[in-house]
Amino acid sequence: MRAELTLDLRSVDAPDTVADRILDACQLARIVHVRAHPVLGLRRDFWEDIVTRHGMQVAVDENALTGEPTGALWSDVEFDPQMAGVFRHSNSAQPLHTDGSYIGNPPQIVFLICHRAAAAGGATLFVDGIDLIEILGREQPGLLGELMRTPLRFAKGGSAVEVPFIVRAAGELSLRWNYFALDRHLSDGQRRLAERLQSILLQLAAERRIRDVLMQAGDAVFFADAQVLHGRDAFRASQRGDRCLWKGGLAFQPASAMRAAQ
Repeated sequence: MRAELTLDLRSVDAPDTVADRILDACQLARIVHVRAHPVLGLRRDFWEDIVTRHGMQVAVDENALTGEPTGALWSDVEFDPQMAGVFRHSNSAQPLHTDGSYIGNPPQIVFLICHRAAAAGGATLFVDGIDLIEILGREQPGLLGELMRTPLRFAKGGSAVEVPFIVRAAGELSLRWNYFALDRHLSDGQRRLAERLQSILLQLAAERRIRDVLMQAGDAVFFADAQVLHGRDAFRASQRGDRCLWKGGLAFQPASAMRAAQ
């Protein structure tokens, strides 16, 4: 499986064809950038049709302030100057993380659909898990070992999970990371480990040793949440809705989209 690919479907308007192409791509790559039909790609009902043809859309929305799940299938990641202290509604850069860090059974695939692009900035950033392991193995082998054996506890909105940052089982890779969802009661050793990892991830982003996808309105990106870290560049915005993404999650049939690179 490769890390990333781009699908140009701007001339395709048949939902079944779009759905088939996206599913096939998710079996080939962990990050899939979709250039969709310039008119249909702006309609949520079009995407609802697409994403439910081969998988089950799962609830991803949560209360922006408490983190508690709302049960809604869609989550609007929309700039709102009244909530500038919340990443979901701010225009600041967002550090690399996984959405499912504190969820027991997170979606296999998370997708972001660009309803309105920012006037400038706002690229979605990715670090592929395989790339990250290679970097750590080459530059920080001791730290890589600690990250594979030391559990870290993530908690938010009534959910909590305690696992190592990197888990490999049955040939599959699973990452869990969100610096801002780390449990307050980590041991000193766990806290030092978490701080070292966050420092490296911030450095990778600062040095642009990352992958970036700058979506235009109607574009989408589908990614294997447990196999990549994602974040965001800062962007220019002043009024509510100056940038708006629709976020959702999918559960596919077993082995349909989540095999890690061998």
